[in-house]
Amino acid sequence: MKHTEQEILDIIKDMELEPDMLDIWEDEDGNISIEARGMAPADERERKMQYIGFVDNGDVTFE
Repeated sequence: MKHTEQEILDIIKDMELEPDMLDIWEDEDGNISIEARGMAPADERERKMQYIGFVDNGDVTFE
């Protein structure tokens, strides 16, 4: 699923996180998981999570 930069920034804001040094993961249903840099979601394998990008200094970069 294609996500937008604004959608990711809104999720980060809703989670009350700083938009810096975060990794973005997506499951097979298109659900997003935001994790600290270098951390994979605990259920990464069960939910077939894919790393799709990162956030640094408020800038979203998709792989």
